[in-house]
Amino acid sequence: RPDRRRICAVVGASRNLLGSGYGDLIDAHEIVFRVNRAPTDGFRSDVGERTTHHVMWPRDLEEWQYDRDAYLLMTPITANTKDVFDRILYQVEEALRWDPQRVRIIHPEFVMYLHQDWTEGWMTYPSTGFITLMIALNVCDEVDVFGFGADASGRWDRYYEDVPEDVSQFHPARIEAAVLQEMEENAILKIFRGNRLDAGEQPEESEQH
Repeated sequence: RPDRRRICAVVGASRNLLGSGYGDLIDAHEIVFRVNRAPTDGFRSDVGERTTHHVMWPRDLEEWQYDRDAYLLMTPITANTKDVFDRILYQVEEALRWDPQRVRIIHPEFVMYLHQDWTEGWMTYPSTGFITLMIALNVCDEVDVFGFGADASGRWDRYYEDVPEDVSQFHPARIEAAVLQEMEENAILKIFRGNRLDAGEQPEESEQH
């Protein structure tokens, strides 16, 4: 509504969420974006449990535990329109059988815009997390970011599974991290770094929470 600010959380899947205790803080946001198939079961104290919008690759749909109250935003894995529909049409049809009123497809031109103007054309496409973040910045008045970047040991992998390789190699992760850092320095968003905090430092909470 015009008489209130829309405060959003964007929750990635970084291992830096483990031990963060951010669960209640994340759930206190009006809108909570989650990325790909990252679960909340078993991790509630660190990642929360509310989801209003879930952004994912269509191929992750089979492994996703549906939150029937959430909107599903399906992101193309390239910025090529024909390739998008050739690859994901059958999975989109499966999603539509779930609840067609809550399914959306992110336009490939938006992904291409991010790829060319924000991540300098590196790799094939931006990460799902970065796409989600930029959607949030377009619809929210305030954006708090959780679960992005490496953990305290420098690992770029997920809180819910062990990945043998550095997942940052599949996306322009370090460019995206630099963009987020610059946005934070310019007060465009706030980053909650979880277990990347220095020893003894306590997580900072926004005044509005």
